[in-house]
Amino acid sequence: MEVRFTRTANAGGVLELDGVSILLDGVSEQNGDYLPTPPALRDSLAGKSFDLIAFTHSHPDHFSPDFIRRYGGTRKMPPLLGPRTVASALGEFPVLDGPVRVGDVEITPVPSRHMGDAKRHIAHWSFLIQGSRRVWFLGDATPTQWRGREELPPPDILLAPFPYAGTDAAWKLTAALSPRAVVLLHLPLPEADSAGLCPPVRAVAASHPEANILIPRMGETVIL
Repeated sequence: MEVRFTRTANAGGVLELDGVSILLDGVSEQNGDYLPTPPALRDSLAGKSFDLIAFTHSHPDHFSPDFIRRYGGTRKMPPLLGPRTVASALGEFPVLDGPVRVGDVEITPVPSRHMGDAKRHIAHWSFLIQGSRRVWFLGDATPTQWRGREELPPPDILLAPFPYAGTDAAWKLTAALSPRAVVLLHLPLPEADSAGLCPPVRAVAASHPEANILIPRMGETVIL
């Protein structure tokens, strides 16, 4: 069965796996060069039904509590999954902190350090999503944070932030994991790229054709 991922936010989107629809860091606010979810796309998401909504952490380029309150005001809220800072921001809604199973898909939170020494203290999860395919959704972590965690099986699909593309250690680990596809997220628009991130990331991606690297545009759906 095919897996579909639609990028709807700076570093996340909608994962469709085995008939289950999961919003993963799927609505973002503006944060420097990092993109907010466009208003029309936000409105479209507000009208959709999701089986699960999950957030890796509470930074605005990954998480919009205002959208969740809007969403929960119009329908029954699906299970919410996130670390303690997400739960604190959504006090009116229960936020789960353990594995959740929906249909034939299970999503397990994995504590994983946020990239950057200045952000080591931030409560951050990545997600292991298992159905007919195994997906790792990293948020703002890299899979090097999971090295040695033998209980975490290798992924079929890796959803990773852009700094991953410039990390030699991450690519060595990718070669060992051998995912079917690597989806890179968290990139700004080329015309709003004040740090000059896009060209080197795209160059690294082009230098690893064996990895099947995809960089979806906002609103684009990729089949994995």
